[in-house]
Amino acid sequence: MSTGDRVRQRRKALNLKQNELAAACGISSAALCQIERDQRGMSMGVARKLAEQLKCKIDDLYAD
Repeated sequence: MSTGDRVRQRRKALNLKQNELAAACGISSAALCQIERDQRGMSMGVARKLAEQLKCKIDDLYAD
């Protein structure tokens, strides 16, 4: 499972919409969409914010 798949799966498990999660992380909905499609990487700062909002560890977003 890719990083984008993990972000999407966790977001959906928490019943968050893309625009809600993106706003909470300080990124655009388009940027989050690209992350979820693995078309864009993310900085450690964004990964930290995503993990916080998704209630998981950063490692959980990257682990195989």
